[in-house]
Amino acid sequence: MNGDPATLHRRGRELARQHQRTGEVAVLREAVGLLRRAVDVADPPAGRLCDLGASLFLLHSRTDDVDALAEAITATRRAVERTPDDPLALSNLAAMSESWFQATSDHSALGEAVDVGRRALAASPPDAPALAGRSANLCASLRTLYLHTGDADALREAVAVGRDAVAAGPELGVAWANLANALWDLFEETGDDEPAAEAVRAFQTACDKTPDHDGDKPAMLANLAFRSSSAAVRAGDRDALREAVGLARRAVGSLAEHDPDRAHAEALLAAVLRGSFNLTGDVGALVESARAATTAVARTGTGDADRALVLAALGGTLRTLYERTGERSVLVRAVEAAREAARTVPVGHVRRASILLDAASVTVLGFERDGDEDALRAAVDLGREALAAPGPDDRTSLIIPLTALAAHTDDPALLDEAVEVGRRATAPAQGRKVPKPALANTAYALLNRYPRTGDVDDLRAAVAHCVLAADAVEDSVASPGEPPLLLTLGAALLELGKHLSERRALDDARTTYTHVLRSAAATASERVAAARGLGEVELAAGDPAAAVSAYEDAVAVLPSLAPRRLLRADREFGLGHASGLAADAAAAAVTAGRPDRAVELLEQARVLLHAEKIDALGDLRRLEQLEPRLHSEFHRVRDELDAAEHPVAEQPVFAVPPERRTTLRQRMTALPAEIRRRPGLDRFLLSRSAAELSGHADRGPVVYVYAAAARSDALVLHRGRPVAVVPLPAVTHRLAAEQAEKFEVAQTTTTPTYGARAAAHRAAHEVLEWLWDNVTEPILDHLGLRSAPRGEWPRLWWCPVGVLTHLPLHAAGHHLDGRGRSVLDRVVSSYAFSIRGLAHSRHPTADGPALVVAMPDTPGAPPLPSAAAELDDVVALLPGARTLVSAEATRDAVLDALPHHPVVHFACHAVSDPFEPGTGRLLLHDHADAALTVDLLSRLDLGGTGLALLSACHTSLTAVRLADEAVHITAAFHLAGYGSVIGTLTPVNSTAARIGAAVHGFLTRGGTTAPHLPDTALALHHAVRLVRAEHPTAPMTWAASIHVGN
Repeated sequence: MNGDPATLHRRGRELARQHQRTGEVAVLREAVGLLRRAVDVADPPAGRLCDLGASLFLLHSRTDDVDALAEAITATRRAVERTPDDPLALSNLAAMSESWFQATSDHSALGEAVDVGRRALAASPPDAPALAGRSANLCASLRTLYLHTGDADALREAVAVGRDAVAAGPELGVAWANLANALWDLFEETGDDEPAAEAVRAFQTACDKTPDHDGDKPAMLANLAFRSSSAAVRAGDRDALREAVGLARRAVGSLAEHDPDRAHAEALLAAVLRGSFNLTGDVGALVESARAATTAVARTGTGDADRALVLAALGGTLRTLYERTGERSVLVRAVEAAREAARTVPVGHVRRASILLDAASVTVLGFERDGDEDALRAAVDLGREALAAPGPDDRTSLIIPLTALAAHTDDPALLDEAVEVGRRATAPAQGRKVPKPALANTAYALLNRYPRTGDVDDLRAAVAHCVLAADAVEDSVASPGEPPLLLTLGAALLELGKHLSERRALDDARTTYTHVLRSAAATASERVAAARGLGEVELAAGDPAAAVSAYEDAVAVLPSLAPRRLLRADREFGLGHASGLAADAAAAAVTAGRPDRAVELLEQARVLLHAEKIDALGDLRRLEQLEPRLHSEFHRVRDELDAAEHPVAEQPVFAVPPERRTTLRQRMTALPAEIRRRPGLDRFLLSRSAAELSGHADRGPVVYVYAAAARSDALVLHRGRPVAVVPLPAVTHRLAAEQAEKFEVAQTTTTPTYGARAAAHRAAHEVLEWLWDNVTEPILDHLGLRSAPRGEWPRLWWCPVGVLTHLPLHAAGHHLDGRGRSVLDRVVSSYAFSIRGLAHSRHPTADGPALVVAMPDTPGAPPLPSAAAELDDVVALLPGARTLVSAEATRDAVLDALPHHPVVHFACHAVSDPFEPGTGRLLLHDHADAALTVDLLSRLDLGGTGLALLSACHTSLTAVRLADEAVHITAAFHLAGYGSVIGTLTPVNSTAARIGAAVHGFLTRGGTTAPHLPDTALALHHAVRLVRAEHPTAPMTWAASIHVGN
């Protein structure tokens, strides 16, 4: 083409207009090339520079080419230098500068956008056709300035300029949209509802004024959907919410995959769907929200100014999803997203405080799963940093990590700091409305400080704050934020009622907890907490019968804490929310004069995953054999209902209409009754009565022992007799927990000096003596076991509950005074995790050779030289035994061998993880890649197998919060089908090999017969007494071994 600059300029403009008609990017690139040549002269005219800049800016908007944007800014600045009062050049430069900020987060560009935008507006005649557009652009730039600096004056100016824009151009849709965004921010800044209503109207007008072919229309629709959904949630209008969801989907669907606006539209769709969950409680909407937010993050570049906001939204959605589903993988993603948002949000951004606090809060949830104290301290630091950040956001969520760290470190100063944060946030101020979360968080801080200070004013203040936040809860829209607030209120009222004998406070606590129980927004863990709180209220009010009813409600909810669709580790963690429930329920029933009901509740509220497997191997297997059609229908209905009511983020979510859910619930309710009418199935999935359970105490008494807040007792079951109660008045939950901690410290002493070891053994003796004086001696006295037997040794099965599972009841006693005051001197002890579990494994057999697995050398673990000697000793007592040693002992080799050997002996290391107890494992040769874990063992079905002897450390250790679920290696072997399991409560040394060999020697009469497995408990009893006689002052060498099962 002719190189004449004027001709090049004219042709370039024609091509640019052609692109606007056709959308062809190649045409636009050609236009830019011609316009570049047109200005490649000395002192080019401002108009040509301005046209080049505009075309380059258009190219950037179509391709996201940052280099094109930089060149556009340079060309337009040159134009402004030549004509400093040209409103078109100024307006273009302002828009380009804001785009540069959005692409690079360069704050100087944002300041330039506002300054140049103001100049463009000042240079425009009052009747200029472009006045409305320039005002709209300045409105957007001022709003962006507010968002990234917290400058409230800039926001108010944005609203004023936006109103001028729609007055000057009432048909200009983008002007209405920009005004609407500024109005919504004003609502969030001030809490005034009027700007919110005006914003929704403005967004609607923007959409009405913008034709469907306009490229800005989808973004407007998405914004309208989000603001409308927020208003619908506040008003409880489900119809309006459904319309908003449809509008958001339409906005996303109208954008091509590569469209730069799609990320923003998907982020808003995610927000709308999260609002849908907030109003309806539909977890499926929350799952879809998380997926949309994840996609939005993937589409948002690392340099994008809004990336931190999109990440924060994803983190918040995933956190809420985790709180509903309990999936650890979801929590991990939530923490990652929230922390990245906290790292990338610019200093000065108006949302910086809320993003930092969200990251702090979700980190606390991570701490609850993995116990990382450093992460918890980092969460506190993030919260403290948020206090200094700009913006209107409530800062009291700092209270959550502060109280968590205070509980973990026992630091009262942190509680004082939490209360002070709350008091500053809730102090009266003229024209300022205190947010409900601030009131709720402050009440939580006061309630947590009260047990330490005993200051009743803290309780009263907590109640007052909760009442203000609740704001007539009976008439409010149920939302996920309501139950936690009411639980805090209920707890504060309960404490007032108990410690000040205020009957009205108890009545109000009852009403509050009942509201949570009936709330559609309450999670399963919140309903359990509410039912437990209600039980405490009724006990404090002197109505134990009503308390039992409340605890029965809590127990009924337990299966919902661990939906079948979750991974086992997530199910285990979910059940941890009910820690201590079994003991509390039993205490209420005993107080009500119903010890039989106490036993039934203990069976129903503990080892739920064990019971589930027992059902599968018992009632469900029998159903499959007798009624295969009903068996198939039962599984289909149960699984479909579980999928509908418990969506899982990592699995497909299917929309289930409400009427279908109702049909499924009705059928699931009717099916068991229909099955029970069939021959041989009359007890299908029915809980066992105390009388039925007592029938399994045929070889000796089964003794439940618990320590609850209300009382502590032993419940003794004999076959054919009523349940007997042995009160334990000297035992409290706090004292039992202190003894358990003392025993744990003693057993974990690693200092190699003789003095340190001797001190640990003395401490262990003190624990054993306390247990004898306050727990086991009263029980044995009740049973008439007041001295050593003269003939056959009596049997007894211990079934400890809660914190008492961490104490060696079988070894309790005064072992150094020579007076026979110990359990070992009076009775043969075994343990049972439940009576049903005991009954499930009644008949061990010993048909076939034994299997001995020994690991003297283990990759990644210290050598275990005693294992080689132990191998020789055990094999000598078990002729024909198969051995797997060191490299031979892989996971798969052991799993292949187990079904063929009724007796198995392991001499190896073991590892337990209190935060992920299902990952506890025996260390075999390939443990790093293929571990023999608790979860894997629990899934085995080796029914009828005989004895597993675990000569390894800590095989019976589990997390405190899962004490009633028995998630450890010993229990896993028992659940797999071994009728007898010998495990360990503590670390063991070479004496474990001595005990193991003594057990086998007793069972085989020195290796001359096959093992007589019914005598396993007696064999262990004699072996432990033998080692005790040799090392009476060192209980850690002989108190570790326990027998589980028959």
